[in-house]
Amino acid sequence: MARPRSFAADDVVDTAMDLFWDRGYQASAVADLEDATGLSRSSLYQAFGSKERLFDSALDRYIGSVADDLLGGMERPGATVDDAARFFRRLAVIFRGDGALARRGCLWVNSIIESAGMPGGVDARGAEYTARVRAAFAHALARRGRRGAVSRSSVERRAGLLAAGTFGAWVVVRVDAGAASRMCRALAAELETWTVPVAR
Repeated sequence: MARPRSFAADDVVDTAMDLFWDRGYQASAVADLEDATGLSRSSLYQAFGSKERLFDSALDRYIGSVADDLLGGMERPGATVDDAARFFRRLAVIFRGDGALARRGCLWVNSIIESAGMPGGVDARGAEYTARVRAAFAHALARRGRRGAVSRSSVERRAGLLAAGTFGAWVVVRVDAGAASRMCRALAAELETWTVPVAR
């Protein structure tokens, strides 16, 4: 009979997420995961299969908690350009007021950068990130506003620019939180001047 686990897998994933977020994937050795979680290598491997699979679980947890919360306003039914502007204003406040988060940045973005060009490295799901953030902005922009309409191609172009700005803000914040906050406020102000489009 198999011996029951004496730990909660969710707690282990939360702890691993914090370690990967603080140090990055490569710098988080299995020994560090053992120390952080209090589990042996064999227990970690038995529960998760590999460091890569534990990272994937940790990234899922990050997306489900942090990313879903930040993007949710733009992804909800009926979202408008105002929700996109609120997204950037919220990031500006977070960057200015949360030094710990500013130093950490975004686990998803950090991992995409770390894994770029590394053959056989961890899959940071960069295409998924890009597609989701672009889609969130496109959804928020694709509604009729007071000043008429903008074509679908313009919506997609603007969504791509905003997604790139979001990625850039998460990179800049780890170097200069004040600059990242100002960048997000500028993006919010720019959004407030745009025509709110209807996609056809």
